[in-house]
Amino acid sequence: MSDVQIFQIFGFMLLFIGLSTLLNKDTYKKMMDDFASSYWLYFLTWILIFLLWFIMVSFHNIWEWEMWLIITLLGWMSLTKWMVMIVFPDWTMDVTKKVMGIEKFITAYKYLVISLWLIFLILWYLS
Repeated sequence: MSDVQIFQIFGFMLLFIGLSTLLNKDTYKKMMDDFASSYWLYFLTWILIFLLWFIMVSFHNIWEWEMWLIITLLGWMSLTKWMVMIVFPDWTMDVTKKVMGIEKFITAYKYLVISLWLIFLILWYLS
């Protein structure tokens, strides 16, 4: 997978997640509440996402000072995050439930995702 394709995938994924959370606030909240109450679904999701990030890091581990470093850093940070989530599931579930109850966090998350989408769109255009 090329760097341009990675920027495209992340860009479109973040666009749709950001728009869906902005347009469907109540549905997104219900979905996250249901998700945070199911341990097996949570764990299965952690494993699948961990595998995807592991594949990303395995195939894209470029430590040169260029814009591709963003993909490598994002991959390693995400892989580390998902490893922590798998090793400490109870703590992660508690944190998720607390964070999902904070309205300001949910609003900030929406704008963060859309901002990241714009960054990936610019990087896609520049590459």
